[in-house]
Amino acid sequence: MLMITLLIHAAMLGFMLFFVIVISPTAFKALDMKMASRFLRHVFPRLFAFGFVIATAATVTAFLAPDNQARLISLISAVFFLVNWLVFTPRINAMRDRVLAGDTAAKRQFGMLHGASVGLYLLQMCGSTAVIWMLTDMMKITL
Repeated sequence: MLMITLLIHAAMLGFMLFFVIVISPTAFKALDMKMASRFLRHVFPRLFAFGFVIATAATVTAFLAPDNQARLISLISAVFFLVNWLVFTPRINAMRDRVLAGDTAAKRQFGMLHGASVGLYLLQMCGSTAVIWMLTDMMKITL
């Protein structure tokens, strides 16, 4: 089961990096700001829902394996995806709409929510990296 947990975290880190390195920058280069924003509004909920499913699978496999630290990291990652999906994304979108409507006070709230969302995402990437590192060491796998 630890090998499956390891592979799930590797896949999770891969899709998260792919989004940051390829999808998001390409959207802003290939589309005008309005279309890029519209596109990303459709992508983020799906990205976070997909991540929640994947992180939950990692949590289950980690708990089916002998005692390991991947359990807690996987669980936290699943919770962070859920928070980004169901809490931050709707609020970020609402604040962005208010900013576009001219509400200057909403700009600060948007920035804080967006920063918190990005922070969770970065922590998840660090968590997956840590799990990959720990489990490869635990299983004596040479990368």
